[in-house]
Amino acid sequence: MKTFFTYLIGGIFLFALGFVYSQREVSASELKPEVMENHGHDNLLKTYASYNRWANERLVEWISGASEEQFYREVESSFPSLEKTLLHLWNAEFGWLNTLREEPWGTPPGVDFEGSPEELMEGFIKGSKDFEEFVVNMTAEDIESERMLGRNGNAVGVDGIALHVFNHATYHRGQLITIGRQVGLTDPPRTDFIYYINR
Repeated sequence: MKTFFTYLIGGIFLFALGFVYSQREVSASELKPEVMENHGHDNLLKTYASYNRWANERLVEWISGASEEQFYREVESSFPSLEKTLLHLWNAEFGWLNTLREEPWGTPPGVDFEGSPEELMEGFIKGSKDFEEFVVNMTAEDIESERMLGRNGNAVGVDGIALHVFNHATYHRGQLITIGRQVGLTDPPRTDFIYYINR
């Protein structure tokens, strides 16, 4: 009888231990390879391309509430107005997308832009969508490829160029919010990456 209870208690203990183990958080090193593949480098880059477009859309929606006077008013900043900062972002995404396509930068659309604020914002968002579409459709080999940059023709990875574009946009979105506040806009959107993945 004593032996039976010993086995019974031992079995309950092992069952409880297994249940606790199954409920705990699993570290990345313990995940199966196929699970890790779904959160790998390539997919993260593509997620960031979609995040960049999403964040730009949210910010443009906020800026669209500005009057023309607010949109063009200049303050102290690297690009001193909502208009000029948006033009810079549009031009940069256009040029770097051409680099990824292995085409010359050409003349970015914002260089001689004379359209309305609405047309500028529409063009900028279209450029973000074009960039997202290109990155999302890249193969693993495309992402591992390189482009020659600068006068010295330095080889730079496609993934590094894409990350530069996303980081550059994050920097200037912060400036746009600061400029917007200075010209009288309130309640800016939250465009942090965590809000995108937790939406």
